[in-house]
Amino acid sequence: METHSKTKLLETYILQPENRSLIITSILEAIENDNNNVFSYVNLAIEPKTNLNLSHLIVSIKDNISLKDIPLTAGTNILQSMIIPYTATAIKKLEDEGISIIGKTNLDEFAIGTLGDTSANGIVLNPLNSDYMVGGSSSGAAASVASDYCHVAIASDTGGSARIPAAMTGVLGFKPSYGSVSRYGLLSFSPSYDQISFISKNIDHIKETYLTCRGEDIEDMTSANHEDVSFRGHTIGVLKLKPSASISQEVIDNYNCYIDYLMELGFMISEMDIPNYEEIIAAYQVLTSAEAASNLSRFTGLNYGTNLGDLQKNRSSLLGYMVKDRIILGNYVLNFDDSQMLLKAETTKHILKAKFDKIFAEVDVLITPTTPLQPLMVNEISDNSHFFDLFTCIANLIGAPSLVFPYGKYHTSNLPMSIQIISPRFSDLCLLDFYKEIKY
Repeated sequence: METHSKTKLLETYILQPENRSLIITSILEAIENDNNNVFSYVNLAIEPKTNLNLSHLIVSIKDNISLKDIPLTAGTNILQSMIIPYTATAIKKLEDEGISIIGKTNLDEFAIGTLGDTSANGIVLNPLNSDYMVGGSSSGAAASVASDYCHVAIASDTGGSARIPAAMTGVLGFKPSYGSVSRYGLLSFSPSYDQISFISKNIDHIKETYLTCRGEDIEDMTSANHEDVSFRGHTIGVLKLKPSASISQEVIDNYNCYIDYLMELGFMISEMDIPNYEEIIAAYQVLTSAEAASNLSRFTGLNYGTNLGDLQKNRSSLLGYMVKDRIILGNYVLNFDDSQMLLKAETTKHILKAKFDKIFAEVDVLITPTTPLQPLMVNEISDNSHFFDLFTCIANLIGAPSLVFPYGKYHTSNLPMSIQIISPRFSDLCLLDFYKEIKY
C-alpha cells in the first residue's frame, strides 16, 4: 500500500473497508514513531469490523477508562501493573457497533491537572507545536485526534478536562449533560462532576458516538434515559469581560470578534452577568478536591496495582505532586471548621445553577471563551494555571452540555484559540446541531 498522510489514511479507512487492516498497520507505524507521548498503550491486535453502524470509525480511549484485559494506568505509577477485568459501559456500546480501538491515551495523573504535564508516562507535547503543552487532563486524547491517529477520542471531563486540550489543539470537544452517558468503568476523580466526553475534528462523528454511548445503565445510578430538550437557537447570551490576571486581553479581543460575527449572521445577542469568576473556580477546586481525597484513598497499592510492601511508602513514593496536593487540600476542606468551606462552595454552586436557570429562560445558549489564557510552553511555570478551568468548569457545576470549537489564533504561539457553547441540561443533540449554524 502506498504511503499516505495520516489524514488521508483516516479518510481511506472510511471509504475502503477492504483495506482496513493495511490502513491500521500504517497508522500503528506512525504512532510507533511519535515522540509526543500521546499513547500509554497501543492496540497491536486490532481486528477491524465491517458492516456495523460504527465500523467506519477508529477511536482512542483515555487511560482512565476500563478496557477488559488491557492495562489501566491512569497516568500514575501506583497503577502501572493493573489489568482491568471488565469494559466500561460506554466503550462496550461502541464496540458492539463496530469501532476499532487504536489504543489508550496518556493523561494527567488520575485525570488531575490542566496542562498535561503530570503523567507518570511523560508530558504530552502539542502536535501543532511541540514546544507547548496540550492542556489536560485529556492531553493524549486531544493529541490523538489532532495528530490524525483516530476519528474520535473518548475522554473524560471534570471541569474542562476534555475541552481545554481540544481547544489547545484546534479540534472539537464535547462534554455531554451529567447523567447522559454512563460513568461505569470510568475511574472516578470527582464523580459528581466527571463525565465521559468526546473529541473529534468532525461534529457528525461526535454525534454518532454520543448517540451510541448515551442512556441509562443499571451499573451507574447517576445515568438516565431522558427527554431531549430543544431550543430555537435565535438568542445567544454573551459575557462582558474585562482583562485581569485570569483573563488575557487577547482572549477577550478574539471573543468580541466572534460576537461581531454572530451579529453579522443575524443572531440576537444579549449580555449576561454571572457571579464572580474567582468564586466559581474556587468553589470548583474545593468541591472536586473533597471528592478526590475520598475517592483516591482506595489507591494504596496493597490490593491491586504497584506494591512496594508498605502503605505509606506506596502513597508517598508512587503518587505525584499534583495528586498529593489535591488529597491534602481535600482532607483539609473536609475537616476545616466543621466543613464550613465545603458548605460555602456548595452554596456558590447552587447560586450558579439558579443563575443559569434564569439565563436559559432568556437566551438559548451562552457563549464564552474556552480558555482565559494562552497555552504554556513545556516546563513553563505559571501561578495562574488553575485559571484554565475558569469558563469550562461552569458546565460541570451545573450539569449542562458544552461544546468547544476553534476560532482565531494566539499571536505569540500561533496555536488555535477557541469558543465554548453552554446550553440547558439534556439539550445535547440540539447543541450539536446548533453548532453547524454558527460554524465559522
